[in-house]
Amino acid sequence: QQPIIFINGMMKTGTTMLLNLFDGHPEINIFPDETVFEVLYLNSEKDLYNNFIENNNCRLFRKVFELPKHPRQAESFDKLFNDEFIDINIDRSIFKKKFNKLLKINESHVFIKNFFDVFFSSLTHDQRKISEKKYICYKSPSFSNPKSKNFLVNQINDILKINKDSKIIIPLRDPEDLIKSLILHEIRAHNKKFNFLKRIFFIIKSTFEIETTLKEYSKLSNNTYFFKYEDLIENNMVELEKLLNFL
Repeated sequence: QQPIIFINGMMKTGTTMLLNLFDGHPEINIFPDETVFEVLYLNSEKDLYNNFIENNNCRLFRKVFELPKHPRQAESFDKLFNDEFIDINIDRSIFKKKFNKLLKINESHVFIKNFFDVFFSSLTHDQRKISEKKYICYKSPSFSNPKSKNFLVNQINDILKINKDSKIIIPLRDPEDLIKSLILHEIRAHNKKFNFLKRIFFIIKSTFEIETTLKEYSKLSNNTYFFKYEDLIENNMVELEKLLNFL
């Protein structure tokens, strides 16, 4: 299994921008949506396979597997990954057949490894070029869940089990700018349903959670890279070179 590049950070800190930049790199395979592997750690009473199917709100997975829209998904569910996009890029029958073999897996790191194997081997692109690439890259904004600290640590431990050379990249952003951006995002996303006090409380609570989570990252200094969103915007070539040197 290739090493995994795990981009993780709070929403509106540049995680999507960084994923798109890596998409142009000749040695990186990109999973083009947010993969919510944290659902693997939600319910110990259920097997990983059914837990993943029932709780995962990954838009691309649910479209390929022909599952209904998850209650937590926005209206963009059908726009971003429409049937035409799926049919051109992914063989649904291969994906479903291979994914169903994950039913017997009971270790989360093995499930994650095999999920990526299933996805990339189902693409209609040149399989030789896909297999020759050095890294797999995906992103997950794990700071959106009250239990995300534990989910995040478990997920990092798992990708390091898959390959000890896996990397964790964490963008940080100026708190004032982050909160402004989050508020604008929430207003656009929820429109008239926007509950200002409730969402602001959520944002402030999430920012405090970042500090406690980052303490866990200190144990993984050799595998973890922090960068400032503002630095990437203002000095993109310099910061990208640092990132590539880290990889």
